[in-house]
Amino acid sequence: MPTIASWNGTRAQRSCSDGSPAEVLITRLQEKLEVRNAREGRRYELSLSVGLARYDPERPCSIDELLAQADRAMYEQKRGDTSR
Repeated sequence: MPTIASWNGTRAQRSCSDGSPAEVLITRLQEKLEVRNAREGRRYELSLSVGLARYDPERPCSIDELLAQADRAMYEQKRGDTSR
């Protein structure tokens, strides 16, 4: 079963131990946000920033390093997103 949890109150992590690709979840979330944002009468838009990091057992690292990798990926995505 996938896991989504709060981390430091602002981050959410998803464990893909159920075998589903994280990209599928990201795409679904982005699509749902687009539908929500397209509704008339909305005073604001919601957005999503995602950083994806994968654990490689051939090159083990700590959970802190894995989260740091995900943070870096998220901020790279944010810098490339011109819609904000």
